[in-house]
Amino acid sequence: MTLYDRFKALGSSTVSDVLDEAGYHAQTLDPALFGVGSTQPFCGPACCVRGERRVATRTAAADGCYIPMYALPTLVKDGAVLVFAVGGFRGGAVLGGLIALDLTEAKAAAIVTDGFIRDRAELAAGTLPVVAAGGIPLNGARRIQITASGTPVTMPAPEGGTVTISPGDLIVGDSDGTVVVPASIAETVLEMGEEIARKEADLLANLHTMSMDARAKARADRMSHVSWIRKSEA
Repeated sequence: MTLYDRFKALGSSTVSDVLDEAGYHAQTLDPALFGVGSTQPFCGPACCVRGERRVATRTAAADGCYIPMYALPTLVKDGAVLVFAVGGFRGGAVLGGLIALDLTEAKAAAIVTDGFIRDRAELAAGTLPVVAAGGIPLNGARRIQITASGTPVTMPAPEGGTVTISPGDLIVGDSDGTVVVPASIAETVLEMGEEIARKEADLLANLHTMSMDARAKARADRMSHVSWIRKSEA
């Protein structure tokens, strides 16, 4: 199994537990960003793209436009998770069925955005996992432009917080939510997470032979090996 497959097998909840215990307390995306496409778990390195509201028409492109929306699939690499941060833009959909099809052909692992989508039925019928803030029929392509790629972006976190995502950070998503693993600690987080999974498997295998007190202790001890790895300057 690849590193990405192993993270998918762990799941977002276990990965979140490790990060929280290890000192990385703000790595989970806001639950308002939910799955609207394939329900398959996903994991891949982040391909970070930023968009901003910039109105354009057929006859007059907005000044300073960087890349048109329809070029979005050209920015993603095979196996990457496209993270499209639009700063809460609500003027229209930033993803529809056609772009999702192109992203699928580009072999993107998933797309995560804090913007809206449309063509929900097409996305649900496709194989591309899509995490977004909601749906709207209005086309946002003439109202927003891609202004940066390959640089860190910020996405919303629970309770009004934010998560900073750098290119190459691992994005782990499934039906529980989406978690960001800094690339520099990915191997360590994976090893600690797989040890939690092993302990939980042992607990389940022996569940009916253990007293309630023993179960409670085993559950409390399942993360005893997780160490604080966040540096003070991080």
